[in-house]
Amino acid sequence: MATSKPFAWSSSGPPAGTGIVGQTVYGINENLDYGNDWGGLKWWEGPDEDLGYVIAYGSFSNSQPTPTSGTSKVQFWRSKLKTMTSFVQLSNFISRKYNFTSGGQPLIFYSGEQAKLGLESNGFYTTYTEAAPSGCTTNVVFADFTNLDVSPCQILRGGPNAYFCAETSGVDVGDTWYLDLSMTTPYLEGIFIVEFYAPTPPTYQKISFTINSLGTITNKVVCP
Repeated sequence: MATSKPFAWSSSGPPAGTGIVGQTVYGINENLDYGNDWGGLKWWEGPDEDLGYVIAYGSFSNSQPTPTSGTSKVQFWRSKLKTMTSFVQLSNFISRKYNFTSGGQPLIFYSGEQAKLGLESNGFYTTYTEAAPSGCTTNVVFADFTNLDVSPCQILRGGPNAYFCAETSGVDVGDTWYLDLSMTTPYLEGIFIVEFYAPTPPTYQKISFTINSLGTITNKVVCP
């Protein structure tokens, strides 16, 4: 069964049972009858969200063609694939189409979260979310790309929260490291410190991983 939600345009805020981004209103209560002009608004059903990330934009201009008859005040887009890369590509198309700017320059997105925030700040609703896929684990990661003549276990330069996605079980030599949560782009090469803590039984471990330019773990050292 397809996953979708209803959308409308409103210049006066969202009625009960709805959310809003800019003037793009979306339904959040499956028990409401949006089809009968809930809240005094005209609603249109959005695309299937299982096939890609959906972007919706409500406008006072009632000129968007519909698959049946008449026109709509909401325009829809959907990424070709349900990945961060595909979503960012679509977001950059919309940024060019609607002339998004930052500091007087065209606004270009480089990550899913950046694209989502940029779209929403311009009134575009998105279904994009970042979550680790099954089999991947989140860790606090410390990285250093230059000071490699000291012991890897002494590297304490702060880095991003990120994800390991193992090709088999565990995180070990030969597994692949990813930074973006769509699991499509390996992280930059370098030496990374990963800290693990398990409360039961209380254990703390720091491990150094060496990552090559393909995102593959080539060396693993358990720090003393």
